[in-house]
Amino acid sequence: MFVILLFVLFYVVPTLTVGFFVCSLYRYIKARKTNKNAPGTFSDEVMKERKISLIVSSVLAVPFIVTAVCAIALAFRPIAFM
Repeated sequence: MFVILLFVLFYVVPTLTVGFFVCSLYRYIKARKTNKNAPGTFSDEVMKERKISLIVSSVLAVPFIVTAVCAIALAFRPIAFM
């Protein structure tokens, strides 16, 4: 049970968070590019919503990514001393 919890904590949650960040980044860049080519395609409210989603996802993704990278680095540390 503890191993499954660690797996979920260090691999699944960061993967989902990074996926949410990539999706938010894609949606924001696509809307911004579309608005630049055809002004008025996306309203200001939609652009604001997508920018807020991008900011929130980036704030959530950083701690999970750091935690996962540190866990992987700590897992390889004993192997280096063998």
